[in-house]
Amino acid sequence: MGKVQSTFMNCYPGAISRAVDDIVISLKNQGTAPIPAGAPVFLSADGKGVTLTQTDSAFSRFVGIAVRSPSAAPETYGENTRPYAANDPVDIIVRGCVVVTLENEMADPGGAVHLTLADGTFTTEAVTDETIQLTNCSWRRSADLGDGCAEIVIRERNII
Repeated sequence: MGKVQSTFMNCYPGAISRAVDDIVISLKNQGTAPIPAGAPVFLSADGKGVTLTQTDSAFSRFVGIAVRSPSAAPETYGENTRPYAANDPVDIIVRGCVVVTLENEMADPGGAVHLTLADGTFTTEAVTDETIQLTNCSWRRSADLGDGCAEIVIRERNII
């Protein structure tokens, strides 16, 4: 007897989820902190690379979301979640669909995507002093209850 799959896990943070019109670029990690897959990245002060943190509440320096490199397989680095270290080239999706972590929240498909400035986590909460709205992004699919992964659509390129 066959089985029907009733739930579908969204995958892993940083996975490109729909490859119809995605654009991925590569920029150097100019920060000191490692950048994990699925993390938002911002243009560095000199414009030659990206960093993990944004110090003000301006959306203007948001570049995109770090994605998993298909060449960074567990056989290559010994683990599935290797972050991009300082000075590493970072693969960044600047348009398309990508999986991110959205813990303990349900996103409204088509709803606004917000980013908590203090820790760089995605949220569905309205803009406050601690959050910014990623104006060219929307939720594509809400978070799975099992793994807390949701899908974001980056509708147009922001900077690069």
